[in-house]
Amino acid sequence: MSQISPCTKVCRLDSGICLGCFRTSSEISMWPILSDDTARKIIAELPSR
Repeated sequence: MSQISPCTKVCRLDSGICLGCFRTSSEISMWPILSDDTARKIIAELPSR
């Protein structure tokens, strides 16, 4: 279960991507059950979105 989060509390989706944290709606919904390793990999990809 991931304890880290890129959430900025700006939860607005545009084309399936959050405008605050750049996660997909699927990533957001799965976040509570992701491992920390998987969460870190996703966070590392966010700047390129």
